[in-house]
Amino acid sequence: MAHQAKAVAETFYRKYGVYPIGGGEEKPKDQVKEKITVDGKEIEVTKEELIELAQKGKDYTKKSQALAEDKKSLEVREKEVEGLKVIVDEMATNPILKRELNKTYDDVKAGKISEKEGEKKSQKIIDEWIGDTVDKDDRKAYGDLRIAIKEETKEAIRLAVEEATKPLKEEVSLLRNTSTISLSNKVEQDLQKLEDELGKEFIDKHHKEIKSLAIKYPNQSVKKLLYHMADDTALEDALVARAEKRKQKELERKKRGSSTGGEEIVTPKSKYIYNKAGGVTPESIVQRVKERAGMA
Repeated sequence: MAHQAKAVAETFYRKYGVYPIGGGEEKPKDQVKEKITVDGKEIEVTKEELIELAQKGKDYTKKSQALAEDKKSLEVREKEVEGLKVIVDEMATNPILKRELNKTYDDVKAGKISEKEGEKKSQKIIDEWIGDTVDKDDRKAYGDLRIAIKEETKEAIRLAVEEATKPLKEEVSLLRNTSTISLSNKVEQDLQKLEDELGKEFIDKHHKEIKSLAIKYPNQSVKKLLYHMADDTALEDALVARAEKRKQKELERKKRGSSTGGEEIVTPKSKYIYNKAGGVTPESIVQRVKERAGMA
């Protein structure tokens, strides 16, 4: 019976936090342990530990929700600027598109693309109606009408700008394709000239790479790109061969004019000069070629 009474007293304490009168030895509340299940395992914790665990769980949930909201906001923002990023990326490689879009933006900011004169007159007339109207409800109705016209004007401007830039985008796309084709043809012509000067075998080694770079960087000359990409020794040999070829032609020309001449190719005295990027400068290569050909 005593054992049963003690068990009842313990149950009463766990439920109400105190022991019934005569129901056993009362323990401090912070020492009483409760059983909870964590990750499938049953453990005993005090009331103080239970409160601490609950607080940590609440803080974790709050931080998790905040992170989830931040991530969602970031995803929404990325979608909003996704279309603009495509335009900005294309502007970086398309000077025509960049120029025209910047001009349109400047015109909008400067007020050159604004409300139509007819719409301005309509708003002016409504303003006069509002000034002449005594009735409060009529004044409000006219005010609402003015706002509606203003909003409609904004939408009309947006559509007008969109409609005006649509053919521009198509034209830019066409010009871009045409420009690429023309540029490709020009690069081929430049490579052909270099092939005549430096030899087909030397140019063929770099043909594909040089053509790709020349189209990507149209402001750079094909010759400079070739000098930058080619092996220094191979480039020097090609330039020497070109110098010998020119010298031979000059000798033949002089022979036809009853003149003789010719000198052996000597070892160049000057050394390679390197730029900050670690590459040999074209000027130093040309100087060595002249020295080898006896032209300096």
